[in-house]
Amino acid sequence: MALIEISPVVKPTVTGINPSHLLQIIDTASMAKAGDIMSIAVKSKGIHTIVDVEIHSFNKRVYRVRIEAISGEVISIVSIK
Repeated sequence: MALIEISPVVKPTVTGINPSHLLQIIDTASMAKAGDIMSIAVKSKGIHTIVDVEIHSFNKRVYRVRIEAISGEVISIVSIK
């Protein structure tokens, strides 16, 4: 996996996304094409969160992903333009 840093403007713990999912998000985003659905997990009851995240890699590429979560559990990660 390429070395990837999270942009300073992204604060996943504030958005309701479980921080333990970040590695999965970064890993899948690095292989994503726009529109790809990269990961789907089981839905759970609770607070529904949708957040757009920018991931900056050290090779100057920028990956934009939309993360959808319910009660902090990620249910989908979709690459966006």
